Amino acid sequence: MSKTAICAAAAAYLLIGIPATAARPTGSALWGIIANETLDCDSCARTVKLVRGRTEFRDDGGLSTVELDRRTIATGDLNGDGESDAAVILQHSGPGSGTFYNLTVMTRHGRDLHSTASVLLGDRVRVRSLRIVKGEVVVELTDQGPTDPMCCPTREMTNRYQLAGKRLEKK
Repeated sequence: MSKTAICAAAAAYLLIGIPATAARPTGSALWGIIANETLDCDSCARTVKLVRGRTEFRDDGGLSTVELDRRTIATGDLNGDGESDAAVILQHSGPGSGTFYNLTVMTRHGRDLHSTASVLLGDRVRVRSLRIVKGEVVVELTDQGPTDPMCCPTREMTNRYQLAGKRLEKK
């Protein structure tokens, strides 16, 4: 068995069937699993199939790129079933100048994680941290204040989201 296959098997073993209160895989092990999944992307208005954490697609506006941010992956129970779910950040860049940040959550169905909901966090925001606390996704970010140019956000904020069926609701 190759080193890559062993790492993938170990990551899958760590992730599958572990309650949210037990030890969890590191962000990089989980990234290896999610990096080839199909995820909801709110700003894309579609689901996207990632290959090694990235994809490109063409629509009426031109070429778009979506990338999984490997630094911001969180795990914890989001739907009260006692199983470890995941929250990730997708960066979507289209033919214009913006870079849109999306919070996407994946819930466990049996042994697999499936994309459940996505919400747009903003254009050119800076995500400082992502975590799951007591069933809520907590995102600390820097956003544009009322007088900030799009390039240079300064307003620090903490947003909390709760999963409501197939939607993320801001608290």
